[in-house]
Amino acid sequence: MILKERIIDGELSDQINRFLYVKAKSDEVPEVQLLPTGYIYYTLILGERGKFCRNSECTELPRHFIGGQINAPGIFLRPHKNYIHFGIEFKPWALHEWIGLDIEHAENSFIKPKNEFFDLINNVLESEPFNFENSCNQLEQLLIAHKKPKSTPLSQTIRLITSKKGKVTIDELAEIAGFSKRHFRRKFKRAFGISPKAYSKTVQFNSALAILAKNDRSINLDLAFEGGYYDEAHFVNKFKELVGCSPAHFLEKPDTFLETYLLRN
Repeated sequence: MILKERIIDGELSDQINRFLYVKAKSDEVPEVQLLPTGYIYYTLILGERGKFCRNSECTELPRHFIGGQINAPGIFLRPHKNYIHFGIEFKPWALHEWIGLDIEHAENSFIKPKNEFFDLINNVLESEPFNFENSCNQLEQLLIAHKKPKSTPLSQTIRLITSKKGKVTIDELAEIAGFSKRHFRRKFKRAFGISPKAYSKTVQFNSALAILAKNDRSINLDLAFEGGYYDEAHFVNKFKELVGCSPAHFLEKPDTFLETYLLRN
């Protein structure tokens, strides 16, 4: 398996976390579990198209797609013969601020974008012969030259949830956005493909997992509180609900791809 990534810094880092390239045979990566990272993924398949599966239902993937927010277990990508993907890991507000794209229907799923923005990206990635470093350099130049992202009251709310690690009330968020709480929830989900409450829980989940992974700490009350959970059992149960196994089992699994995919910071 070949796994490459470029962490984005500088001007683009407010909108993009990283570029990721994976090349593997199906026996090396028989399936990829999609986990609640809080990011939005734009993927171009450079090899054979595989399938998007949720529980027992599978759909053939388009050549390029946007993967939305994940907040349910049992969601996988399954390759056909090989797995050759180039991905852009966007911050959750990026597509809203950059091109005003609503991704409501991508929750726990994917959508095929119809926008010149992605056509430009594809033109770079489909240049032959493919070279990861050259493609990353060209993408950075393209995206920097593109029109500048524009902050909105809605994007300010998802940024606030992120910066406060999910510890913010709907009342505060609705006031910032300038809507009633009910209208704010609808607008937020339409724009970002997840409810404010579910996104807050995703942020808390990743905050706790990052603490656990970085510091090699056992699951205890301090860790649970730092991640926004009431106690250890609450964190473990939520982890099992989202990932399908306990935190200890997940961290013990020798899965290089999943570690890179989820434990990226």
